[in-house]
Amino acid sequence: MQRPRLELAPGQMHRVVLLILTIAAFAAALGLQGLSDRRLGQAQDAARQRAWQTSAPATGTLAIADVSSRFAIRASAGGELTWQVGNVGALLASLKALDATDSSLARVKVSRNGSAGFALTAEQTR
Repeated sequence: MQRPRLELAPGQMHRVVLLILTIAAFAAALGLQGLSDRRLGQAQDAARQRAWQTSAPATGTLAIADVSSRFAIRASAGGELTWQVGNVGALLASLKALDATDSSLARVKVSRNGSAGFALTAEQTR
């Protein structure tokens, strides 16, 4: 039994090959973009980690009032601190400044606040 042959109009095979090549190029571009995004994210995470690990600890003790006014930290009656920051640099700076105070924090909760940055809540132990 002989298989029927598929007959294409002149130029149609050329169009099919171009369509397949276009789809393959599009898929490759999407894959490469995904890899590039992942690599960029890893590089940014590594840079943040290096900056956090190599920064010198603060010397002396800051007053909690100075830190609160600098970062607009609000304190509740229950000893809970809340504030917002716009980027990771401000987040790290505020945590380092709180670390330099004489207050102790039991827990710090960091939440992503959409495109506005981060919302933080900290519980004081003293």
